[in-house]
Amino acid sequence: FDNSSIENGNYKCVVKGDIAYNSMRMWQGACGASALCGLVSPAYTVVVPDENTDSVFYEYAFKTSQMLHSFRKHSQGLTSDTWNLKFPLFAEIEVRSPCLPEQQKIGAYFRSLDALLSARREEIGKLQQMKKALLERMFV
Repeated sequence: FDNSSIENGNYKCVVKGDIAYNSMRMWQGACGASALCGLVSPAYTVVVPDENTDSVFYEYAFKTSQMLHSFRKHSQGLTSDTWNLKFPLFAEIEVRSPCLPEQQKIGAYFRSLDALLSARREEIGKLQQMKKALLERMFV
């Protein structure tokens, strides 16, 4: 394992529950709540939520069209290829949110929907493979 690029690359530590966002792609919703401890690229900003914040809720809230619009407005740069949302401007953006227990319920609900969608996509992929194999057998 060669960690020389990690040691010299200004990588940032992230722990479970932190939110990491790509400052050059936040206007596209490039963020997520970390489920693990580790390192992220220097292109990311790591936000540490306070005790009354559910990071999973915010992961989804940050991807709504209203929030993406706010992120675009607060990003700096000449074109979308260079837009950058630095933390001081990110911190100024107001996010409306319910109380912590409600945040937790909403975050868990959306996570369960994502799991369901992933399972369905996997089923669809298997059915498409089966269809392809049957068609190949039928027309050989």
